[in-house]
Amino acid sequence: MVYVCVICKAQKTVNPQAIRTFCKSQNAQRLVYNARIGNFDGVHLGHQRVLRQVKLKATMQGLPAVVILFEPQPLEYFAKDEAPRRITRLREKLLLLDQHGIDRVLCLRFNQKLLSLSAHEFIQQLLVSGLAVSHFVVGDDFRFGKDRMGSYGLLKSEGL
Repeated sequence: MVYVCVICKAQKTVNPQAIRTFCKSQNAQRLVYNARIGNFDGVHLGHQRVLRQVKLKATMQGLPAVVILFEPQPLEYFAKDEAPRRITRLREKLLLLDQHGIDRVLCLRFNQKLLSLSAHEFIQQLLVSGLAVSHFVVGDDFRFGKDRMGSYGLLKSEGL
């Protein structure tokens, strides 16, 4: 599995059991992705069904199957000490995703900079220009961008 630092776009092949923070290279190879975004706190049956869908679509397109995560998770960012305890830590989550055929995990730092992006900026700067996403799978309740203005409908209208 490849774990990607989205801050500097460095890529490193990792053993999910021995994940470490890294941020070394400024020149990562540019790839096109078939991606799914979410918290994946635990990989329950619903997640497994979605991961199979992402893997199948990626295989059909000859692309890596990618999951995009947020660290910290949005609820942890907003609720701080009141956030519920995680079901799985990042290391365990990476192992589970690897076991379900995911080729790459992109981890976005959930912070004020990310929160300040409009929905269109999120799509253009992160998904299209930054990550070159060709196909994007989200839950129908997924919201993104400043004030949660982005939705499945916007992604669809943008061709993702």
